Amino acid sequence: MTAKADIKRIAEGIDSQFGDEVTAFFDRETGDVLFITGEDRNAVEQGDPLDSYPEWQHEMLETAKMITNDTVGL
Repeated sequence: MTAKADIKRIAEGIDSQFGDEVTAFFDRETGDVLFITGEDRNAVEQGDPLDSYPEWQHEMLETAKMITNDTVGL
């Protein structure tokens, strides 16, 4: 089932774009706006192991992996 979209959250995601540094994606399943940095996306595309990054960065890298692999219907 498709989630209901919160137009305010989508607009905030669009407004918070920081050039090439941060990109926002809309998750059609949850209605969430997800953000990833170009650095996180590059790390995922290069296949860098998760444990080569600090623990605080793992969640962001998992999000980047999900977006890059388009496992959530973005």
